[in-house]
Amino acid sequence: MSTQETTYTVKEVTLGFRFSGTLYEPATQRKENSIGIVSNYIWLNQGHELAKRGYTVLSIPQRNNFRDSDDLFKDIDAAIRYMKQLDGITH
Repeated sequence: MSTQETTYTVKEVTLGFRFSGTLYEPATQRKENSIGIVSNYIWLNQGHELAKRGYTVLSIPQRNNFRDSDDLFKDIDAAIRYMKQLDGITH
């Protein structure tokens, strides 16, 4: 993939009743855009940077109120299920 920056879109999405996230999508669909990345470290700003490079990224909130690790895995599962239903995401 070239190092040329790609334009991208940013939108808030709702992941069922659990929470919302921020979706970063490259404006141009290419083969390498088929990879989706789920991240819960929004403060690193990697959603913007990875979308510029052609990846679709879903940033989910890093919540500190988990009762147990099962809550964390439920959030990650909801995010992955959301990404799988997006057009063009195969990985």
